[in-house]
Amino acid sequence: MGNPTDARLKIQAHSAVRAEREYLIENRNSSLMATLEKLSGINALQIGQGGEAKPIVRGLRFNRVAVVENGIKQQGQQWGADHGLKIDQYNVDYIEIIKGATSFDIVE
Repeated sequence: MGNPTDARLKIQAHSAVRAEREYLIENRNSSLMATLEKLSGINALQIGQGGEAKPIVRGLRFNRVAVVENGIKQQGQQWGADHGLKIDQYNVDYIEIIKGATSFDIVE
């Protein structure tokens, strides 16, 4: 069946991983991207010593990765080399990472 942590990761039919709040709390690291980097296919492009990072999903990054928080598309990580995700890791209920061709439906 897998380990108990895997139960809090729900794999969606459209090739997505949804990490619930409990998983994010139990696996919390120095930053949200460091926590998400534990998931398959997710990497972080480190951009300095402050722990800021940009998401890389299966090799895609910058404007090819859509980040949506509470229904609002976050685009700050796209603009410059020193702009990471501006999402408070202590105030996240869940993270859904959409992989593959379906992700292009979100990215404009």
